[in-house]
Amino acid sequence: MKKHKGQYSEKSAALTPWYNCVDMRFLQDFFIQTGSTRHFAISLYMINLPNLLSKNWGIRDLTTVNNPLSFKGIDASGTPAYTLAELNKQLVTTPFQNNVSITSTWGMQLGLRYIF
Repeated sequence: MKKHKGQYSEKSAALTPWYNCVDMRFLQDFFIQTGSTRHFAISLYMINLPNLLSKNWGIRDLTTVNNPLSFKGIDASGTPAYTLAELNKQLVTTPFQNNVSITSTWGMQLGLRYIF
């Protein structure tokens, strides 16, 4: 931001960090013989596998505040007054924070399918 002091920001200049999400699905078919052939399938679906391997991987970042600078008004001399955004009564110093929700944590789905 030092390089662009006093300038307007460019269109789409501020982007969120890259987010990687890798899912895995394991599917196994097996047969059980009881008179006629019956076909079963069991599946295991891992959502956000990197987060299962390490708690620091696969975490999505969110912007801390959408509007870091807000207009307060104009004083008697005609000078505009602005205030910086605060979070928990402290000035915002980091642009992003971890989104610890269902979209960033790992999950597992187990399925059983019967085909006749």
